[in-house]
Amino acid sequence: MDVVRNNRKPLLLYPTFPMGKEKVTNMVAKVNKEDCTGCGICVDDCPAVAIELVNDKAKVDADECTDCGTCVDSCPNEAISME
Repeated sequence: MDVVRNNRKPLLLYPTFPMGKEKVTNMVAKVNKEDCTGCGICVDDCPAVAIELVNDKAKVDADECTDCGTCVDSCPNEAISME
């Protein structure tokens, strides 16, 4: 969310999608199950709440992922990439 300031009050700008159009994703976070240790750092850091631990491995919900890459940067084992 971006905040634009003017003389009166802050205006909050939210990303929008045209009505009737689905979100088009360029890349989605992909977890390498062999490298994932299940530490949960990516789960805690994901701003879209798109990652959960399943059987002690991170799993990304592609429909919720916003392609921000936060999980890629936060994974200490480099088990997540954008594909």
